[in-house]
Amino acid sequence: MPRSTLKFSPVLQPFFRSLGKVLSPIWRGLCKVCYWLSLPPRWIGLGVLWCFRWVGLLWKKLPQGFRDGTARVYASAPIRVVRMFIFVLACVLFWILFLFLSGAFGPIIRWLAPPIARVYGYEISIQECVVRPLSDNIRIAGFRLDTVGSPRIGTDAPLISLDSLQCKPMEGYIRADNLRIGNPDSFHYAEDGDEYYAENPFLTLSLAEIKVDLETLSSSSDEIVIELIRVHGLNVLYALDYDTDNVTALTAQLMPPKTESTPTPTAEPAPTPAPESTPSSAPESQVVSAEQPVDGVPQAPQTNVRVLLADFKDNNVTVRWVIAGAVPASIPCPIPDFVMEDMSTQEVQDQIETIITPIRDAIDTANAAINAAGKAVGAAIKTTTEVLGSAGVAIGDGAKAVSDTTESIIGGALNLFSGDDEE
Repeated sequence: MPRSTLKFSPVLQPFFRSLGKVLSPIWRGLCKVCYWLSLPPRWIGLGVLWCFRWVGLLWKKLPQGFRDGTARVYASAPIRVVRMFIFVLACVLFWILFLFLSGAFGPIIRWLAPPIARVYGYEISIQECVVRPLSDNIRIAGFRLDTVGSPRIGTDAPLISLDSLQCKPMEGYIRADNLRIGNPDSFHYAEDGDEYYAENPFLTLSLAEIKVDLETLSSSSDEIVIELIRVHGLNVLYALDYDTDNVTALTAQLMPPKTESTPTPTAEPAPTPAPESTPSSAPESQVVSAEQPVDGVPQAPQTNVRVLLADFKDNNVTVRWVIAGAVPASIPCPIPDFVMEDMSTQEVQDQIETIITPIRDAIDTANAAINAAGKAVGAAIKTTTEVLGSAGVAIGDGAKAVSDTTESIIGGALNLFSGDDEE
């Protein structure tokens, strides 16, 4: 049967001839590249066949009809497609494993991370990225992150910067050096030109180390052992500026909220009256044991957390608030330096409570001052009572929301070492 050929207009034939001359060497080059890339896994396959050549001897002893039928099925179009898919997959996995073991993933990540991050709205630069799985060492140096369109891009004050991050997954060890998180753009580049937030970033951290005994993370272990927690040079600025705080503004800049359609309000059913409580001999403050079932569901046993070495030094938290018509006020809350060994769960909780208490008191003081300022502004000018009164209520509600968020963060820190496992 003669082969069918495509015939073009005489006017277009010179164009397609020239196009074929350009594309033909490119296609041949791609075929050669694919061929050479497929050679290493192909050689491995031939080596495996050579090692198991006794399979061929057994194959020759099978009936001729069975071999011919199997050969026809093996050469059929669907099986050829499956064979090609398996071969391509084997080549891809081979080169991924080769790049992973040779340490080439580091430069690849450093090269690909910026364009990928830009698609999602971030500007990233990495000076060095080393991935050495054979030595169990992953290191990132010179990391900088900004959001697309931020006026910080190209300056010496990125939103997030990190000198060095070292990770040893097989040892459960992580170390970070000189982490700096600036205040959000709405604080850093304020309309009034205040340079306070530029000179005092949201967070700076000179050194942080943590090492966990990975064997204790198994489900069979009833105790998690943290061999080392070291935090040096941690300085945090929590700022309540008018109607927002720097934590909320920073979160909104890094993770802008998704727009969702407003659901149609529906009438809420009438609340069911609560049943009368029956007297019980057990006191209300009695803590249910972890082994006792709650609502018919058996609870998991408690997991104790033990810290072998905790080293905190030169750490501080500052709470600052700005009220319209008043001078900004700040309360420093230094975290006491301490080095403790072999801390139990209760000792860790007590130490966290000692650190958190002055911070909580400072935030409560700031909230009280903002509430008082809102009420004073609302009562100062009687001709605009409604407008300024609503402004005072809004400021008070915003301060209450910040206080509730802070309590949630503090509660989460305390629950980290509470010993209860959550699903």
